[in-house]
Amino acid sequence: MSGCRVEDGSTFQGATLADSRFTGAVFAGGAVFVGAAFTGNADFARAAFHGEAEFTGADFDGPAAFAQARFTGGVRFDDARFAGLALFRATGFAGTASFGDVTFAGAALFHRARFDGETWFDRSLFLGRVDFSRG
Repeated sequence: MSGCRVEDGSTFQGATLADSRFTGAVFAGGAVFVGAAFTGNADFARAAFHGEAEFTGADFDGPAAFAQARFTGGVRFDDARFAGLALFRATGFAGTASFGDVTFAGAALFHRARFDGETWFDRSLFLGRVDFSRG
């Protein structure tokens, strides 16, 4: 779905997605990935989420790239699991961003990410390298 535009919302709830590419995709409505299983790469680099985005309970078995993605509505990653690299470099969070009870087994890189709304990492577990640096 790289470069695609979804107008009225999308639901991938409970889906299994192998080597998924959403690079530069625009989600004009809500985007629901609740309980989705991502096997292999999950590439959301430069994607734009204009409505609410839900990744609650999602399972990322390989690298997950949200680099330079934009979340203008709220986003929830609660209870998600990142087994490999979680890349949020230069990602913009304009609304509420919730990462409650998330497990980051690999590196969690939020280098130059911008959090403009309320943000939570309650009870999250970081087992690898963590980077929230600005420079």
